[in-house]
Amino acid sequence: MIYYSYLWLREKDGTFPKGVPYYVGKGTGKRAFVKHIFEKKVFSPPKDKANIVIFPMLNEEEAFESEIAIIELLGLIVDGTGCLRNLTKGGRRGIRTSKSNMKCSQTLLGHEVSPEVRIKISTTLKGKSYPKPSRKGCIHWNKGKKFPGKISPTSFKPGHISAPWTPERRARFIELRKTWSVYPKAA
Repeated sequence: MIYYSYLWLREKDGTFPKGVPYYVGKGTGKRAFVKHIFEKKVFSPPKDKANIVIFPMLNEEEAFESEIAIIELLGLIVDGTGCLRNLTKGGRRGIRTSKSNMKCSQTLLGHEVSPEVRIKISTTLKGKSYPKPSRKGCIHWNKGKKFPGKISPTSFKPGHISAPWTPERRARFIELRKTWSVYPKAA
């Protein structure tokens, strides 16, 4: 796997001249050529691919160090030290650890959704099917995962709209869900 750090250069900007970097990142594969969403902010690559500068590295650690060094050198707009739109100073910040994943999981355990909200969600989603790009993304994301019970990624066919939830079907589903290890057992 080839790791690199990269710069996105401005094409037109009212605050900085053309060619001044506006984003620094670390990546592999096509990462430097696609938009990123970070903390509800969208960072889009330049339209002209000539405005993307790539610095190949020997390993991931070197790529992180390079990213941190470039951000430190050019500075961030957020803290008033430079020209970059990055929100952090680079490195492994923003990557979830198993400890933070466990903390999120613990906060969601026992979280109940009110009946009013359930009805609102249900009426909104009734009769809808996902567009093809979304379905392809779901299939890719679920590939190779083991699903508990009788549900499997292959049972979802493109354009398939599931049958309505009758009280009997809902009761069967609830009983089946109690056997899944990912959900807490009902007391």
